[in-house]
Amino acid sequence: MPVPPHATIRSRIGFIDKPEDFLITVMRAMRSLDAHNNGAVVRVGIGGKGTHPNFKIGQVGAPQSEHIPFDYNGPRFTGETQTHAHLWSEAFMTYADVTELLGDLRAKRV
Repeated sequence: MPVPPHATIRSRIGFIDKPEDFLITVMRAMRSLDAHNNGAVVRVGIGGKGTHPNFKIGQVGAPQSEHIPFDYNGPRFTGETQTHAHLWSEAFMTYADVTELLGDLRAKRV
């Protein structure tokens, strides 16, 4: 089932198992691509078998085909993994947005 077209990780966080771990995975992936410094963003969607939300990292305004897809657990998708555009949100979050969301989740635990 595709995510809504304007969904973000924040709006889908209630559907994610181990949300803090997922956010840390997203942040690590963004740092590995220097996305936290170059203004890249992350989108949420479904790829592969569709068992978990996945994410893509890319530049604002770039075609989604140029965004790099990652598995829920962090590894980049391999060439044979399906990442059809209609299964991905058009909305996005920045590294700062993801960091803020992680802080919000941790604050709720205290």
